Amino acid sequence: MSVINMRKKNGVLKPVSPRKIIYTLANQYNELFVHNLPSSGENWIGVKSGKLWYIQNIGTPGQTDTQLCTVSSIPQITQIGNILNILDTTGLKYVIWYENQYVLIDSNFDGAQ
Repeated sequence: MSVINMRKKNGVLKPVSPRKIIYTLANQYNELFVHNLPSSGENWIGVKSGKLWYIQNIGTPGQTDTQLCTVSSIPQITQIGNILNILDTTGLKYVIWYENQYVLIDSNFDGAQ
């Protein structure tokens, strides 16, 4: 167990280097999730206005948002390879990264699709 690039200062662990902005997003989101794809990098997923969005071209003037599905609350998001598992108060949704786009598969709490 180790902490990298941190030092103890006034009884608190502080980063050694100052924070810096990496990307500026065109919209504000309640929650952001970075989907690390097995072979092709990462995709950013955001939650705003009761919807789940795929954020494309981050940090460029051509940034776009594509709606993936609606959510009734701030969801819990986990990933297994190409698949995102999205759990909110309405149930479990599966979003799969397939042929350079996300495909939604709805299911209910007992797993029926």
